[in-house]
Amino acid sequence: MKRLNGWQRLWIVLSVLYAIPVTVLTVSSIADSEDPWNNTRTGSTLRALASHPESEKIKVMPLEKQRELAIDSARARLRLAGGSDGHSQTNEEFVRDISQKWAHVIDFSAIEAEQNKMIEQRSTARTKSIGYGFLAWVAPIALVYLLGLSFGWIVRGFRDGRS
Repeated sequence: MKRLNGWQRLWIVLSVLYAIPVTVLTVSSIADSEDPWNNTRTGSTLRALASHPESEKIKVMPLEKQRELAIDSARARLRLAGGSDGHSQTNEEFVRDISQKWAHVIDFSAIEAEQNKMIEQRSTARTKSIGYGFLAWVAPIALVYLLGLSFGWIVRGFRDGRS
């Protein structure tokens, strides 16, 4: 097996060192789990609850249930305004509880469909970010290696011509 020469070793070390900032930039470009996708679902669910229509389903509910819905609607409006509703739940926990509690009164299916679509788009965006990061790493190091091979080939041509 042929041993690597000094230039090839230098190329390997620089390639590994170059991979570090490319990896950091790629990872930082990928959104966290608490990003606009989750905030959009939270906002949409809270808006649906805060502005629920006075439907027949609501009118036939017992007064106590109507009162609970009004309280949850007020809590949703407070959260949308950026305020605190006095509970320690995260927005995601609040939305999950509200969706389960009032699904028979308010149709959250469009919000869930939009959330699923956004999750799919997010997965595609992550895959693209990783692919672009990989290309941003491979293309320059491949170009440097090819330039080094070309330069070595040219130098060997001049050396062989002199002897």
